[in-house]
Amino acid sequence: MKHFLVACICCVFIISCTKSNLNDSLVLSENFGGKVIPDVPQCGTGYHWDYNIRKCEENCPTGYHNDPITGSCTPDGGVGPLRICSEDYAQFGLMGSTYSAAVDSFGQWHNEYVINLLGKMEQQNVNLLTDTLEDFLRNTLIAFFATKGITTENSPLPNFDLSDTVWNISSYSTTAQNILSSLKFLIDNYTESNHLWFIPQCEVLETGALNLQNDNEAISVGFNSKHND
Repeated sequence: MKHFLVACICCVFIISCTKSNLNDSLVLSENFGGKVIPDVPQCGTGYHWDYNIRKCEENCPTGYHNDPITGSCTPDGGVGPLRICSEDYAQFGLMGSTYSAAVDSFGQWHNEYVINLLGKMEQQNVNLLTDTLEDFLRNTLIAFFATKGITTENSPLPNFDLSDTVWNISSYSTTAQNILSSLKFLIDNYTESNHLWFIPQCEVLETGALNLQNDNEAISVGFNSKHND
């Protein structure tokens, strides 16, 4: 009987320890999905190590974020080039970036597209006077941006239809339309001799575009000002 009681006590002890270990594992696993801001002493007081950009970042108070361009704490949301891209831009690797940085990225994609387009024109010996040019440009555009994961349905540029060569801006605000009209005037009057004047004027228009109240207008008008810069 004595041995039986000892055996029962041992069983209870083992089961209790096992259950405790399981509970500990569950508690630990629940924290795996949490966001951890590591304390790296080398970063100094008030800073933390960001594993995405691989450098020390300032610890920002609630309602602020660390802007990748200025490197300082900037208010969340708001209007202007430093407003932040929402999760809608995650599929393009731009969530959390400023609108200014996003427009820069779109401008880079545009430059890549132009280089790609010129290469295809050379390969296919395209005649710019033929009536098939529009189809060629449309198909090349669609194929190129597909490599970026961009389609008409998920385009980061509002109302950007890859299959349509006409851009309707009738719904845009007066301010946005004025910026685009000014941009068209600059392009129509561009010459090699006024190049040094042309670039600063485009930059002024880009700044004005990124300060538009409407987010869609800020991105699309800002992009057009940028890629003509």
